[in-house]
Amino acid sequence: MKTSWLILSGLLACAHLSAQNQNAVVMTVGSVSVTLEEFNAIFRKNNQDKKVTKAELDEYVELFRIFKLKVYEAKQLGMDTSAAFNRELNAYVKQLAQPFLRDTSVENNMVRSTYQRMLRDRKVRQIVIRLPKCASEKDTLTAYNQLLKVADRINKGSLLFSDAVKQFSQDSLGKLNGGDLGWITGSPSVSWSFESAVFSTPIGKVSQPVRSSLGYHLVFVEQERPARGRVQVSHIFISGSEDAEMKTNAKAKAEEAQRKAKSGEAWEALVRNYSENYQNSSRGGILEPFGINEYIPSFEDAAFSLKSIGDISEVIETPQGFHVLRLEKQANIPDFKDFESDLKKLLSKSTRWKQPADAFVEKLKKEYSFTWLKKDFKFLATPTGDFTNESLAPHSNVVLAQFGETQIKVQTLMDYLQAEKKTVQQTDACSFENQVLKPFVESLLLSYKEERLPRENVKFRYLMNEYREGILLFSLMDEKVWKRSVRDTAGLIAFHEKNKEKYMWDVRSEAIVVDCKNESIEMEARQLAEKLVAGKLSLQKFSQKLNKKSADNVLVQQGLFAKGMHSVVDLANQKVGVGPTDLGQQKIRFAVVTQVLPPAPKKLEEARGQIISDYSGFLETKWVDDLTAKYPVKVDLKVLYQLIDP
Repeated sequence: MKTSWLILSGLLACAHLSAQNQNAVVMTVGSVSVTLEEFNAIFRKNNQDKKVTKAELDEYVELFRIFKLKVYEAKQLGMDTSAAFNRELNAYVKQLAQPFLRDTSVENNMVRSTYQRMLRDRKVRQIVIRLPKCASEKDTLTAYNQLLKVADRINKGSLLFSDAVKQFSQDSLGKLNGGDLGWITGSPSVSWSFESAVFSTPIGKVSQPVRSSLGYHLVFVEQERPARGRVQVSHIFISGSEDAEMKTNAKAKAEEAQRKAKSGEAWEALVRNYSENYQNSSRGGILEPFGINEYIPSFEDAAFSLKSIGDISEVIETPQGFHVLRLEKQANIPDFKDFESDLKKLLSKSTRWKQPADAFVEKLKKEYSFTWLKKDFKFLATPTGDFTNESLAPHSNVVLAQFGETQIKVQTLMDYLQAEKKTVQQTDACSFENQVLKPFVESLLLSYKEERLPRENVKFRYLMNEYREGILLFSLMDEKVWKRSVRDTAGLIAFHEKNKEKYMWDVRSEAIVVDCKNESIEMEARQLAEKLVAGKLSLQKFSQKLNKKSADNVLVQQGLFAKGMHSVVDLANQKVGVGPTDLGQQKIRFAVVTQVLPPAPKKLEEARGQIISDYSGFLETKWVDDLTAKYPVKVDLKVLYQLIDP
């Protein structure tokens, strides 16, 4: 990847410099000045934990000089104005900007809070007053105030929660079970606002009214216990029936399987023979790991009551039938430091992750003084009250809102809809505001913030500049050094010829390694090997004689071997003749050295990779010398040495 050449990029750790020192020029390259602030930011990033000395500064400033020379040359050649360069830079900048377009403090707080809640389970009940998503302010306030009074009476003891459910809750199921929601733990699948009410309300008390997509809720917290975590079980399942006799038979069958499991019969065989859950019976009845509220309470209670791996439950009845469980695995919640990254990924895929994003947009609204100039958007609808793309067009010049130095006209909204390929099809002003105007305003504010990042955030400004210069450096190095070192055949040949002594073979043995099938074959092979050394027998004839009766009596390998390339050849100690036998690695083998070659230069093809690499270095050094002569570089050591630690 090209960013691998961004040697100077990364997070910036600036030292504490006065404003005057920050603006002091530490280096000029051609006509471009480098401030001490810029140099210090990059230097500190690469030397975070070191005490800054004069020697380190002198060494680093030389690397920095070379880097800036190359970048300056790229700009002089106009490489930073090409369409390809700007496309690539813009793609990187988009990625770089993302962490700066979020409120990470809100995100981190949500991750930690969710984790803390996952350590506890709370048993809760609720009262619900239903409201449409786009309820009027009057209806919303009425519902809120009604529940506020109910909560006050319950908390003061003048009204029982069970009675309040019957009187006020608009949840039909809740009226039957007293508003019981069972046990709740921290979970990405639960509404953030609802979960916050559950875990912030004292035991035995009722929360303040909590808004959700259903309406308003009052949450009553009954009990708390340590979190159950997650568990994995396998099960034998016998389906039930409404017929009394069939139900009795099903229960008896489950009890028979349970007794056999308790007595030690093979669980997998029992699952195959008894279980009617055919989808997982072939794999021992194993279910996926689960936590609370994923199965009905009786099933969960039985699973979580098993203490040791392999424990067998009693027969459990559920509406589906009868179950016998075996504990396979228990999973406690990991320590936060081990779980933080995974939990953050889980949360980022949940609906609750919108809450930090919304908080950041609200922060931007305050930062840039966002103001709606129109409070009622019904004028944008058709005569029948519908909102469509066509109904917006007659009002294209109307200013809807403003922020910073920007006015938002209806035309701006229409341009956004066209770019996003969105169609407006809302039948009321509320849904138009939530589904069209809200994402539109978010997009505008985030784009505006992104445009201003280089001016507003010094960290982002230097990071963006480092990527810009890194891309330029890569492109120029590719053109001036890397491609040339591969394609310049004449130059490569001349470089190799001039530096032959750097690419030398050590003493090498021209040898034949002989692998023998057994000891008798080895004795015969060693006798013939003397003729190989004397040149009286060819390798082909050698193999033919020995493999006449069986094709695998001997295997031979011929080649040139430097020391360390083959252990059997090394045993011959670089001497012409038949070497000692090696019985290692369950083989019988020896080497026949026919010639020992003195040190000699490697041919170009024999060391191409290393020669190309060295030629690249040569070209780069020569190029840097040319740039040094071409562009003047001045370093103000007095300014530079202000960075030395006392």
